[in-house]
Amino acid sequence: MQDRMPLGATYTAENTTFKVYAPDRQKIYLKLYETDASPAPYYCIEMQKTADGCFQTQVEGDLDGIYYTYMVDGTETFDPYAKTGGINIQKGMVVDLSKTNPNGWEKDKFKAKPPVVWETHVRDFSSDDYLALPDKGKFSAFRTGVKTPTGKPALVDYLKFLGVTYVQLLPVMDYATVDETLCQGYNWGYDPVSYFALEGSYSSNAYDGRVRIKEFKSLVKTLHDNGIGVIMDVVYNHTY
Repeated sequence: MQDRMPLGATYTAENTTFKVYAPDRQKIYLKLYETDASPAPYYCIEMQKTADGCFQTQVEGDLDGIYYTYMVDGTETFDPYAKTGGINIQKGMVVDLSKTNPNGWEKDKFKAKPPVVWETHVRDFSSDDYLALPDKGKFSAFRTGVKTPTGKPALVDYLKFLGVTYVQLLPVMDYATVDETLCQGYNWGYDPVSYFALEGSYSSNAYDGRVRIKEFKSLVKTLHDNGIGVIMDVVYNHTY
């Protein structure tokens, strides 16, 4: 049954199963950390290699919010299948995804529409200084009720005014060239580090991997609530 588990950290309140595909490796150890900043793990265990070329182990207990890495043949690395992580994705994070849902997420639906597509970059979308946003350049800036100094609709209301039916986001998965401790610099996101964990510089707290998930879900729900679908640009032919 465990061999059918998906790759990454599969969480339940009773236990978490860790699984990574590495057929050419000899030994992999799982390390667990209390926090993203913890200098040393509080738990380490050798993972079992399975017939399908994966390494797997299960840890008992509720690990929601625990950080982890893999020690692969002597080199410590994050899980390429991690759903989220800490600052600059140096460590993966076990997460109870149900706790990252914004209000109404379970009932969120979007009915397909004729495509009128607006491509944008998360940071560029809300970067105009005249909007004076406290969270400009963040996931949370995708909201309604904001106007320009002359009273014109801005942000999501502007997209509705234009008749946009889909927003295509340039890559929002974690990429390398913006340091999340500073959130300075600029990149379009075509240098991905993780294909499954969101970019922390777009969140209000890059140190807590749950925040970036919840704020991105809120972005999606806000657009859906206003009749706008979301297309994600994922660049599997690029890697950092």
